[in-house]
Parts: sequence; structure tokens; C-alpha cells
Amino acid sequence: METIVIGKVLKPQGIKGEVKALPITQDSLRFKELDTVFVAGIEYDIKSVKIRDDGVYLTLDGVDDRNKAEGLRNELLYVPRSKAIKLEKDSWFITDLIGCKVTDDKGKLLGTLTDVLQNGCADVYCIDGEKLMFPALKKVLSSVDVERKEIILNSEALREVAVYEN
Repeated sequence: METIVIGKVLKPQGIKGEVKALPITQDSLRFKELDTVFVAGIEYDIKSVKIRDDGVYLTLDGVDDRNKAEGLRNELLYVPRSKAIKLEKDSWFITDLIGCKVTDDKGKLLGTLTDVLQNGCADVYCIDGEKLMFPALKKVLSSVDVERKEIILNSEALREVAVYEN
């Protein structure tokens, strides 16, 4: 079964097994729609979900004390890809972008996308080969094909916004 990451357990919350999680999804409310989640390869039924400004608080069936919750610290939360949210046009899951080969529209191989930073109004793509970063703007992204693991960039627009590591 193919899965996708939707969050990360940060820490136990209280003494009854509740965990605080960092959502790694566009919409934290999606946690309210879930019945189960996978953590460290184990499927847990979700007993309760609380969404707050500082994170998502989950109570998982079978995690009924602080020690069991502590055992989940820093673990990723997964759902089957079939339960992933539907993305808008020209949107992709970060997990699908990582590992894409990146070239410019002149055919020059720039490297492989290794990370996506989400710090502001536009995601920032990090490429290992040329040691560069650039905002994921429509004018820069000529095409993205996650099925073929290829991203083609507009070289002219890239020159305007790229940051190269020395």
C-alpha cells in the first residue's frame, strides 16, 4: 500500500496518551475526516482530534498513557495515498517532487530536487547538483511531471530569481 505523510508527532500531551502533531498538509482540518493513521508502520484508529493554532492533538486507540505516547515522538503520520486530499491544478505533493530530475528549457541538467522549503508566499525548491534554490513560481516552472520525475525550468525566469550556494 502506497502512503503519504500528513504530519509528525512532536510530543506527548498530558498523561492519558494524547500526542501533539505538526500537520504536514495544506489543510489541518483533514485530520477530522480520518478514521485511522499509520505511525511507525502500525495502523491506529483515531479516537479524537483537536485542531489548535499550535498543532493537531490526537488520541490514538491503544496509546493510553504518556509512556506509549512518548514512544511515538518524532514519528511521521501516514495515510494511504487513496485517502490523500485532492490537489488543485498545478499543485503537487512534496513527497512526489523530491527526487525529480531538474533541467532548464535548454536541456541543461541542473540536478535533483532534494527539499521544498515552505517559509512564505511561495515554496522554495532546493536543487543539489548546481546547489541552487528558487521560488516555485509559475513563470519559473515550465513543466512538472511527477510521474516521470522531471521538472523543466524556464532558464530566463530562473536567472531572475535563483540563489546559488557558493
